[in-house]
Amino acid sequence: MKAWHNVTVETFMELRGLETIPFDSPFDLELERLSILTDTDIEELQNLDLSEFSKLTKEYAWVKSAPAKNFKQEINGFHFKEWYTLGEFIDLNHLFENEAQNFDKILSILFRVFKQDEWGNRVFEPLQFDLEQRKHEFKDVLINDCFGGVVFFVEFRDNFLKVYENLFNPPIENDELDENELDQEDIKAEEEEKKLSKFSWERLIFDLSGGDLTKVDQLTDLPIILVFNMLSMKQTYGI
Repeated sequence: MKAWHNVTVETFMELRGLETIPFDSPFDLELERLSILTDTDIEELQNLDLSEFSKLTKEYAWVKSAPAKNFKQEINGFHFKEWYTLGEFIDLNHLFENEAQNFDKILSILFRVFKQDEWGNRVFEPLQFDLEQRKHEFKDVLINDCFGGVVFFVEFRDNFLKVYENLFNPPIENDELDENELDQEDIKAEEEEKKLSKFSWERLIFDLSGGDLTKVDQLTDLPIILVFNMLSMKQTYGI
């Protein structure tokens, strides 16, 4: 069987969800995987003799590899969006905190309806729809048709965080830590906590909007690159 061939997003999410479950042994995890992939009761799989079970395990060994990176730009009338607003970027990062559970919602943000304006530019629908309803549009989509779109965003995010690292991780002043009272583990934990406290999405939005909540929607609709270029300029010139 070709790797991930005919596996839907819904089944993929089930398989990904297994990674968050503390199984008693790798064998129990393997049983659950095979049960999902073959639509077979676990008890039936347990009754297989060793040679049959080994053959089945080898046949589905591809499940431990990643789906295809190439993906379709259009799925069920929804088109892949390659650039992101501040609001979309924040929402996607929150969803990635539990990727297995939110994979279909992630797809709902990445693949959207668009129309062309009078100059022929693509204008995507705003992120104002119900993700709980939209996610059902993707449950039967083949994972090989869309997984690469998620990879595209992850690579974009990782590169973005690297480019603007100085904004996400401001330097920690050594004199803020009393090294005589803390061991190395405590110091490291303290540094991480200070980094996080110096930057949060909520604080960013509050600062940029000047505390005016009526400006939040306008701010979150701006392209993420534009926002962080402006932040970089402010940091560089102290304005």
